[in-house]
Amino acid sequence: MKRVGVIHATLSAVKPLEMAFFEFGDDLEPVNFVDEYMLKRIKDENGLTKKAKREFLKLVFRAVESNVDAVLVACTVYCPLVPLVREFVDVPVIAIDEPMMENVLDQPETKIGVIATNLETAENAKRILDKMNMSRGLSKEVITKVTLEAFEALKDGNEEQHNFLIGNAASELMKQGADIIILAQISMARAEQTVRDLGVKVLSSPKEGVLRLKRILGK
Repeated sequence: MKRVGVIHATLSAVKPLEMAFFEFGDDLEPVNFVDEYMLKRIKDENGLTKKAKREFLKLVFRAVESNVDAVLVACTVYCPLVPLVREFVDVPVIAIDEPMMENVLDQPETKIGVIATNLETAENAKRILDKMNMSRGLSKEVITKVTLEAFEALKDGNEEQHNFLIGNAASELMKQGADIIILAQISMARAEQTVRDLGVKVLSSPKEGVLRLKRILGK
C-alpha cells in the first residue's frame, strides 16, 4: 500500500477526492493534511504572500516527514507552487489540476469552459491553460465562469444548490460556445453528473489526479 499525503485547504474537497481514491486508487492510501486557514489567509492578505507560501510549505514538509510515498496538492490556488516544492523533497509531488489540464488539451474540442468558485482559481486555470496551449502550438480558446454562490452553498451543506449553480454556470459557458467544461476545483466534482446531463463533455480533477499517481507510483 502506497501512502499519499494530500494537502487540503478546505474540508469540502476531502470527500470527493477520497471517493476518487476509493474508485480508482486501489493500493493507494490517502493521508489528509488540512489547514482551512490557508484559503482565508489568501483572501485576508490579497494573494499568495510570502507568509502564505511559508505556511503552505510547512504543511507539505509535515506530510513528507510522515513517510508518504507521494504528495498531492489538492488546493488549486496553491498548485502554482508545486514546481518550487519539488526542489525540496524527495518524493513525487503532483498538482491536482495538472493532469486534468493536460487531458482537456488532448481532446478534440476547441473552446474550453472553466468553472471555478473563486476568482484566483479561475485566473490560475486560464493562465496555465493558455501557456500550455501556446507551448503545444494549439489555438484553443479558454473562457471562465466564477460562481461564488456555489462555494457558499457547499459551506452551508446545501450540495443540491451547489450542483444547481454549477450547472447554471456550465449552461452560460455553453451559450458562449464552450464545447468542453472543466471543473477547476476538487469540491466541484460532485456536480460532474449535473453538467454532463446538459449534453457537454466535462472533466474534473480527482479522477485524473489519482490515475496520474497510480502511474507514477507503479500501481
